Amino acid sequence: MIEYILAFIALVTIYDHINFFLIKRRVKGRVKIQKGCEPIFLRGKKKCGVLLLHGFSSSPGELKSLAKFLHSKSFTVHAPLLPGHGTTPAMLAMTKWQQWVSATEEAVDRLLDDCSEVWIVGNSMGGNLALITANHRKKVKGVITVSTPLVFNTKQNLVRLVLPLMKRIKFFQKKKYSKRFVKRFGKTKRDDSYNMIPLRGLVHLIRVVKESKKTVLFIKKPLMVCQANPDDIMDISSAEFIYHTTPSKKKKLLWVPNSIHLVLLDPLHKKKVYKRIEGFIEDGR
Repeated sequence: MIEYILAFIALVTIYDHINFFLIKRRVKGRVKIQKGCEPIFLRGKKKCGVLLLHGFSSSPGELKSLAKFLHSKSFTVHAPLLPGHGTTPAMLAMTKWQQWVSATEEAVDRLLDDCSEVWIVGNSMGGNLALITANHRKKVKGVITVSTPLVFNTKQNLVRLVLPLMKRIKFFQKKKYSKRFVKRFGKTKRDDSYNMIPLRGLVHLIRVVKESKKTVLFIKKPLMVCQANPDDIMDISSAEFIYHTTPSKKKKLLWVPNSIHLVLLDPLHKKKVYKRIEGFIEDGR
């Protein structure tokens, strides 16, 4: 019996290496950025910069509307395209979580070339990156997380258990959008995001979540936690965990009722959320 198990593991490992090799060959050379996924940089009159970080498998396209709003209020706004995103899912399959952290650091530096202080707004996984970065950058004055995962529900924990095996057998998984998303936007896919997820990438997403969970204990800077309630993707207790765990003396928990995970795109609520984000930044300056 043990021999069969070992043989199965060996076959799966070989299959995994062959597939990964084929994917690497497929994306050799410079890969074109998809239309609508380009990075954003808008220079404003204020010496206060706002860094916008998109979510896993997404792009700055989901932040375009918020970027324009903040720029209209004279902020300098930067929304970088994180490594592995906005090109092909195969590129994301080859990207490691440390590359996202490094890209966030570089984006902070780019804003500091023009600004004296920076605030970070992170959507979904972008919020995890914001929490990781904020602690060791003095000129990052505050953080705003939006629908940021830190706590996994039962279904997500089961996925985490089988993921080490699944990522070797199945490389990509088609995205499924909730009924609430389809009702809001009248479509079953997005133009500013991958509609296929590399399972290898999920391993690094989970690692980013773990790393950010460690840093919450030390966040003393102004912090605003924005969360849809209910959320069609993640466990909303993540928002409560962030809010109650951080030692920050200036913090706010903003619940957005009857919304979706993509609060910043929700046509019913986004304008109100944008104003609350602007107000929190202005109050903290």
